[in-house]
Amino acid sequence: MNELKVKNLILYRIEESHGINRKSFYQEEAATVFNGNILVPNDLEEIQIIKKEVKNEINSISRQQYTN
Repeated sequence: MNELKVKNLILYRIEESHGINRKSFYQEEAATVFNGNILVPNDLEEIQIIKKEVKNEINSISRQQYTN
């Protein structure tokens, strides 16, 4: 995945045979082949995704408000 420059991996709707250790099990397994952020959300858990360009623009606007 490094060739694609992927920064985040979301593993969603995976089998439930690992019980309470599910998140750590899949994060550790994915980390053997992926170096970015690995998310394993619970069912119905919401993930907020903010594009870097938008986030930088929001931060820039916020700084301008404080300096004016």
